Amino acid sequence: MMDFAGNNELSDRITQTLYLADRRGYGLSLAHISMFLYCGEAREEEIRKELSTMTGISHCNDVDCLKGREHLLGETCRRLHNNGTMNGRYEAIARHFASEFASFCPFIECIAIAGSIASDGFSEEDDVDFNIVVKSGCKYTVYLLGILISIKYAFRYRNKPLARRAATPFLPKLICINVIWEDWEALPYARQDKFLAYEILRQKPIFGTKFYSDILVKNRWLETYFPQIYMKRYYDVKCKKTIFGSLILLLYANSTASYLGERFCKMISYFLWRAVQFSRRNNKEAIDRVRWVTEMQRPYALFGDRI
Repeated sequence: MMDFAGNNELSDRITQTLYLADRRGYGLSLAHISMFLYCGEAREEEIRKELSTMTGISHCNDVDCLKGREHLLGETCRRLHNNGTMNGRYEAIARHFASEFASFCPFIECIAIAGSIASDGFSEEDDVDFNIVVKSGCKYTVYLLGILISIKYAFRYRNKPLARRAATPFLPKLICINVIWEDWEALPYARQDKFLAYEILRQKPIFGTKFYSDILVKNRWLETYFPQIYMKRYYDVKCKKTIFGSLILLLYANSTASYLGERFCKMISYFLWRAVQFSRRNNKEAIDRVRWVTEMQRPYALFGDRI
């Protein structure tokens, strides 16, 4: 495993950045190397000059990857090209979903767009991914509510193309809740490594940005890997109170009702998750993808212990 922690040589930082991207299956443009650079941003011209001297890097159309991983270049170029026309539309959908989700679910502390849509590599067959932080004891309640709200979006955009690895029965999956942390899991994170730091770097908070700032304060270790995380500014989507949100908040104020409600939501959520996995039983690409994502998310995967 590559690790250049504490090594400030620009060539090593570039290599480490490309390694982290490679682990997720893509190369990086010059602009994105500059933005996501390990141990802090650097000017594009400075990076370009350094890349010209590096023998372990392959280039094509201003996209770079590790030597031997050239198959990533074409797909990365395609995604960067498509992103310009698709990202704005789907980020607007993501913001609308987040606003509605937060309005109906008062247990949400923070919602962040994640995945390809947050890092400018979105292609129309991708999911719209979210990372979410919730109040303690409400993880599966929030997850189930998210699934139910997302059904409306899946139906509305039912003609959206979907990659084979993300195939779902009946309707294409538009919304994907990538990971849910309870607030105690994020203040601070138990995992404190470059892989989680890279995930935090790439996400884009769109609700609960004040709470997100508190998370960053409690996780100063992130500066070791990506100090640029602390330089970004974000703005909340609008959220309004709903009757449903007020009722469920009142219900969960009772500790017994909260415990039983969370247990029930976990059971239903797991049943739905297993049903989707069963529908993919003959789709090796989809099964491998689930296992890979689960491993990447440990110990925070919703059903990781059941794989």
